[in-house]
Amino acid sequence: MKINIKLFFIFLTIVTNSYSRDNVSLFLNISNENQDKFNSLVIGVSDTATDSYDFGLEKEMPPFPPPSGNMPYLKMFDSAQTENIYSTSDFKGTYGKTSFEKIYHFVMLGQAIMDYTLSWGTLPPQIRNAIIYDEATGTIVNADMKVKSSVLVNKFLQDVFIKISFDLTKTEVEEENNLFSLSPNPTTDIVYLKGLENQTFELFNSIGEIIDKISNSSQLSLQNYPQGVYFLKFKTNNRYFIKKIVKI
Repeated sequence: MKINIKLFFIFLTIVTNSYSRDNVSLFLNISNENQDKFNSLVIGVSDTATDSYDFGLEKEMPPFPPPSGNMPYLKMFDSAQTENIYSTSDFKGTYGKTSFEKIYHFVMLGQAIMDYTLSWGTLPPQIRNAIIYDEATGTIVNADMKVKSSVLVNKFLQDVFIKISFDLTKTEVEEENNLFSLSPNPTTDIVYLKGLENQTFELFNSIGEIIDKISNSSQLSLQNYPQGVYFLKFKTNNRYFIKKIVKI
């Protein structure tokens, strides 16, 4: 019996995402003293990810050396366990655990032009602790990300680390999050927003760029966007929520 390989992988994607927890995502924004904006990066966990490079979840970037100018990326291990893959997103695996710790490696490639700032929004409720620090035992950068919302990094410091403790056990916030649903997900075009009809949303692509804003709508169309992973961010009851959408 012949199997349609494409249909098989679509089916596998649907099954995997149907039984997976939502991704826990944290967006990292980068700017310099001139208020120049760089690409936003996204880190987090998913029970469909691994600690290595994941095709579809993470996008491989050009190898070193980069073009001239500042280029912020995440550096991660590949299958050979050497950090030679650069990406604008880094999702790590959960391996079925509910409480664990992960470390992410941020790198500012390119020329040391001027000091730059790393900033982030409200941390997802599943993040118990988050520390951003430099490799030299935190002598230059050492901040509690739940207390601060940004850090200033010296232009000559090209890499910092982010250590995050995750807790995926049920919380009051997660229970509230379950009141909202997106279907179908994965989708080929239209996504219906249940429980979200009167909200204002921001739609992000996989590298953390805002690509659309939607208000007071019960559905979202991805017709004009390529296949891939998207994030829908909204605020309700003074809390931020992020939902993952997969277009196939």
